[in-house]
Amino acid sequence: MKNETTVTTKQFICMMIQFQLGIGILSLPYMTASVAGGDAWISTALTGVCVTGAILIIGMLCKRYPSYTVFEFLEFILGKVFGRIITILYVIYFFSVGVLILISYSHVVKTWLLPNTPLWFTIALMVWISFYLVKENLRIIGRFFVCVTVLLIILFFLVTFTLKDANFLYILPIGHMGWSAILKGSKEAFLSFAGFEGFLIIYPYIQGTPTKKVKAALIGNTCITLFYMYIVCVTSVYFSPLELKKIPEPVLYLVKTLSLHVIARIDLIFLSIWIVSAMTSIVIYMYVVSTGIATLFFQKHHSKPLPFIAILFFIATLILYPNVSTLQNYVANSAIFLILCLPVVLLFLSYARKKKEFGTKSS
Repeated sequence: MKNETTVTTKQFICMMIQFQLGIGILSLPYMTASVAGGDAWISTALTGVCVTGAILIIGMLCKRYPSYTVFEFLEFILGKVFGRIITILYVIYFFSVGVLILISYSHVVKTWLLPNTPLWFTIALMVWISFYLVKENLRIIGRFFVCVTVLLIILFFLVTFTLKDANFLYILPIGHMGWSAILKGSKEAFLSFAGFEGFLIIYPYIQGTPTKKVKAALIGNTCITLFYMYIVCVTSVYFSPLELKKIPEPVLYLVKTLSLHVIARIDLIFLSIWIVSAMTSIVIYMYVVSTGIATLFFQKHHSKPLPFIAILFFIATLILYPNVSTLQNYVANSAIFLILCLPVVLLFLSYARKKKEFGTKSS
């Protein structure tokens, strides 16, 4: 094992939840309902099942190289040249997802919270805060993620309070949209589940046996799948199918309908918690990108290239902000290849070439 601090399986469960939470919670009901209608919750469940399969594949692949990240064992499987090329593709993908999260965060903040605040300031503030956490070791990051995960309980209850006005006829009959629409909805939901691929990098730093590591990843994915299904169900029974197709961020409008005698806008509480979750997603992608760059340039610690990467995140977010739809399409298409198809190919090649850790022959 490398000279690096590790995280426990319990910490990794919370990290896995935060990996996937990100920006998806706000737009997932809209993205799936625009295709699958009242069956959007089924699409969400199917996506969770697909991610479960992907995690199992990643677990089998990483088990063959338990002391190495994907950036390192790619050279064992593909050779030095092709391994470094694929490493660069992974770094570009992780960087693009991080920028996409930053764009979504800054858009929501500007639309709902601080319309008169300069865009560059909100982006710089998030990058700065994330930088201070990313430069620490993985154990400190894991402890912070555990604390943040507790906040999801508040989000759960805030959404639950809106069920008093629910109309369950909106999602009946179950399956009325047909399997074609449901499968298309699953494709739309996939981007909201992105983040589990962090398992490829965090695997060697998780304490426990390979089985326990995979089990922790599956528990985290199951929790986020159930949470997403619940969010989609609640929004689907609160808004009519036609309304849901016209509201890009239905969860915020849902929570905005709540009011207390003391608190007028509960949606601001929801947003405050969501911003913390968005920050955790940015943190992990910044960490992964810095780890990839450190591997490419033979640096011993991920913090060495971090200042440069943080500045690059800031500049790229400002430049790509007007072209978010193009970036989103690129990320969605790249995700299918890099985190669904490629791990399967790598696993097959690792067995075909009989390559295990350190490049030795398997028994």
